[in-house]
Amino acid sequence: MKEGDEEYWPMLDDGGGDDGKGLPPWLVFLVLAVGVWMMARALVL
Repeated sequence: MKEGDEEYWPMLDDGGGDDGKGLPPWLVFLVLAVGVWMMARALVL
């Protein structure tokens, strides 16, 4: 994956459900990242 392709998410754009859910793709990614980080922390501790 090239460094300049970070703002283009073809798999998220294909859904076209942005208006229905009202959640931007970066917010979904942020929530997933925080969830994975918290799970990893819980396993390590």
